[in-house]
Amino acid sequence: MDKTSLIIALCFAFCCHGLELNLNRDNLVLPSARTRCGVLTCEERVSDGNTSGSREEHGDGTDFFRSIHSMEVFKRFKNDPSGQRGRIVGSVTTRTPKLIQVADGLKIVGILNAEQAQIRVEMFKPSDCQSDYSCQIRGVDSQGRQLSSNVKLTQQGQQTRWDLGGDGSLMATMTVQLFSLVQQMETQLSLLAKSLEDRDRRNEDKLEQLGSSVHGVTDSLNNVLLEHRINNRLNSFQNKIDELDAGNKVLTESASLLGNISREMVRIALSSAKGKGKDASSDVSEGCREFGKVLANTSTALLGSMNSRLGQIRDSAQENQLTITKQIKSLDESVVSTNTLSLQALNTSSSSQLALLQKLNQIESNVQDNHEKIISVLKDIVSEVNPKVTTNLHSIMIDIFRPKVCEKGMVSVLSQGSFPYPVIYPSSQGIFRFPYLCDPVTDAGGWIVIQRRTTGSVDFHRNWADYRAGFGYLDDDFWLGNNNIHAITRTGTYELRVDLRYKGKSAFAHYSKFSVSDEMGIYTLRLGTYSGTAGDSLSLHNNRAFSTFDKDNDGSRANCADYHKGGWWFGDCDSANLNGKWNGPKNQGVEWSGFVEGELSVDFSEMKIRKVG
Repeated sequence: MDKTSLIIALCFAFCCHGLELNLNRDNLVLPSARTRCGVLTCEERVSDGNTSGSREEHGDGTDFFRSIHSMEVFKRFKNDPSGQRGRIVGSVTTRTPKLIQVADGLKIVGILNAEQAQIRVEMFKPSDCQSDYSCQIRGVDSQGRQLSSNVKLTQQGQQTRWDLGGDGSLMATMTVQLFSLVQQMETQLSLLAKSLEDRDRRNEDKLEQLGSSVHGVTDSLNNVLLEHRINNRLNSFQNKIDELDAGNKVLTESASLLGNISREMVRIALSSAKGKGKDASSDVSEGCREFGKVLANTSTALLGSMNSRLGQIRDSAQENQLTITKQIKSLDESVVSTNTLSLQALNTSSSSQLALLQKLNQIESNVQDNHEKIISVLKDIVSEVNPKVTTNLHSIMIDIFRPKVCEKGMVSVLSQGSFPYPVIYPSSQGIFRFPYLCDPVTDAGGWIVIQRRTTGSVDFHRNWADYRAGFGYLDDDFWLGNNNIHAITRTGTYELRVDLRYKGKSAFAHYSKFSVSDEMGIYTLRLGTYSGTAGDSLSLHNNRAFSTFDKDNDGSRANCADYHKGGWWFGDCDSANLNGKWNGPKNQGVEWSGFVEGELSVDFSEMKIRKVG
């Protein structure tokens, strides 16, 4: 310890009144006395409440003694884990207020009176000077409460001497008052820190509650706006449904009116033709032809308009349903616990959407009924004409109402028997020189079917020439032919849709672009991006050449077409092959691995393409 530290310690010793425990550990040589190694002084003054150095004035919250009952000094045992006070060295009490004792290398002098209590211990043994001591005072504070003060002193193992001015030595004095104040300050700081932590924790809780409240209010506002938007969508959709329903009623009335007009015209024509022979029959046939054209144009226009409107509304309905589902899922993930009522409102909106879709399906069914009513009217017209004209009228009507082109939004008026798709034959209005099957129903129609597997009656393990020209039957299983597929896709940009079924479950795969090169390009496949529910099993075959068992163009050492029992765009064999063996074993059937696990054979497949734009 340097001189500055010593001066600070002395200042504390002189300025602080109250409990003091001083240990002087210097070698002092007194005349006619043994050499002592240290002096220990424990002192406590009684406060009268007006002492300038009282703790009340210091504001530390601790009372001074108003009276002292006892003072004891203990010699503590080193390394004692029990924390016991140790052996008593000396004590003064109200019964024995004075103490003078010399024994065992210690000189002890003590006094207790109305003003103070003090015990002084002079030590002559080095072991005593190296020991630890504590001083305990008991008494009463200013409020009449029992008060106890205990201070311990741990001695340093090295003796220290300071020379002041070279003319003497001063014992190193450590004031217990300083230790007591430091301990009390640490206690107060600890309590203050704990109080601040508690206050910070309460503030954090309040901020979190406030944030939750703000978040809840924001979510509620967002949900109100969202519900408002969804209700607007549903109202708009309801208006469209009502508009379509009104149009359907007009169509029904128009069908009935057309039937009445048709019957009346036929009756007049037949009446005027009686007795006029072949020429009259020809006139009736020609008249029926012209009237049939007018009727066909009128009904086709009406049905086309209705079908187009149905397609638009169905697209809107699907979009609405998807939007509502996404919004419900988003809200369900973020604010389920605080927005139950809003979610219930959204679910109610979703239920309303489903109800409107059911109504839309009913209107669609009614439109189809009107198709049949118009056909029934035409059949009635034919049945009322005499047998000689009937055959001509039948062929005339079939020719008038058969679709000439396959395009999106088209209407097929005539029934095609057991299969609902019409066959488009070459005509002046068409651009292809071969017949093909047209799907007018799926996703607004206009799909040219290039492949179908539905009965397994046609063998698809064919050679290059058969796949080039096409094979099978348009009303059954068939392959349209690579030359024909190329002829179609070279006229513009086409999209591909693949419809699949397996054990009653349906799925589809859609590719934004589809084309097949010519034979010089080995009928190479080009695909766009995938979407759908069947899984993307065809992209692996993108940019692959076509292969058959007699023309191996695949990327494998093996002959994939021969092994998989059908021609296809094989790479290192396949992840899809819809031309495989019907009900074939694993790896050899009608495959679409993304839809049917284990490479099993699907029950139905249909590949169809449609012009984009």
